[in-house]
Amino acid sequence: MDAVIDLSLNRSLEELVASYWEAINGEIDASQDAAFDALENYLSKLGAVESRYKLLGKQYNKVIFY
Repeated sequence: MDAVIDLSLNRSLEELVASYWEAINGEIDASQDAAFDALENYLSKLGAVESRYKLLGKQYNKVIFY
């Protein structure tokens, strides 16, 4: 892996969502699993994304825009 995806939570919502999709579409290593879970939970609580595990067991993601 050439670059590590920034999964820190202290950024703008746009940056968080972009990192989320970058992680979904790319590869994260085992050391980033906990950070990705934290990011996904944070975005889910904000209503920005729905967890992959809430969507009828499918491995798809959905972004919610208001």
